[in-house]
Amino acid sequence: MCEPSTVAVLGAGGYVGGALARRLHGPGVRLRLVGRRPPTVGPDLTAGEVHRHAADVTDPRAVRDLVADADVVVVSVLYAPHGSWRDADADPVAARRVNVGVVESVLAAVGSARDPALPPPVVVVPGTASLDHAASLNHATSLDSTASLDHSAHGEFSRYEQHKAEAEDLLMEATRRGGVRGISLRLPTVYGSAGPGGTVGRGVVAGILRTALDDRPLTIWGDGSAERDLVHIRDVADAVGRAVAAPDGLAGRPWSIGTGEAVTLTRLFTLAAQAAAARLGRTPVPVEYVEPPDGATPTDARSSVVDPGPFSEQTGWIASTRLEEGLRQTCDVLARE
Repeated sequence: MCEPSTVAVLGAGGYVGGALARRLHGPGVRLRLVGRRPPTVGPDLTAGEVHRHAADVTDPRAVRDLVADADVVVVSVLYAPHGSWRDADADPVAARRVNVGVVESVLAAVGSARDPALPPPVVVVPGTASLDHAASLNHATSLDSTASLDHSAHGEFSRYEQHKAEAEDLLMEATRRGGVRGISLRLPTVYGSAGPGGTVGRGVVAGILRTALDDRPLTIWGDGSAERDLVHIRDVADAVGRAVAAPDGLAGRPWSIGTGEAVTLTRLFTLAAQAAAARLGRTPVPVEYVEPPDGATPTDARSSVVDPGPFSEQTGWIASTRLEEGLRQTCDVLARE
């Protein structure tokens, strides 16, 4: 990464964006943190320059002002007014404005105020590992996110997944045209706390642990055989940092980020119950199985385990946080909330 560099993180006030901001901060970096309110992440960040901005990133003019001179832009935004990717299904128009529209605005504006003799700016967009599954079904990542969500052509993919596919396609096309060096990092289930002052977010793992810490039974939809790949937020942040530091070997294609370890839902819930019990010094809460509710989607029943090998070979990155340790650390943070 050329120094000094201007690095803009859109969504820096969020769970993933805040962790990425911490990782990208350092000497010689002008770090521009953008959120709906001035991001409070990293008040202890002192090396280099840190500038915090409140902006509506669904406004293309606001985005232009924030990224036109940027060397690196990380787009970590998500439509989740109620704290879940599922919210996109309830209001697909508003969701697309965030999940896709912000990427469109960044690609239209980034680099417009930079010296054209410089290499194209780097744009990193975290995606979803579900697109690996789409590709395996020969969807070639292109899912029509404007069509009605049904159970015909793309019915097994949520609106969120469709939006992520569209944003990834836009990023790859902009890279082919030479305007940016675009990198899509497809993420599985992300959990954990990034460090001092970091949150654990509102994701599924945090929800499971909160329930167990409240001494309530854990319920699994279905038989618990579906598999997940669970990657710690610190490992995700490190992957993004490595991508930003050496983008040329990564630009122009998606990369899967994860542990490569298949964890059944039964094992995840059992380990979560044990971690909470160890933290509180009591017997683990029971794990129960129930029929999926009416609002369940095919995504809930689908196994999702990624192959991080290509990214690891290219960058030397490896997920270093073991699940048991990550759950214990997350319990510690939650218990102090």
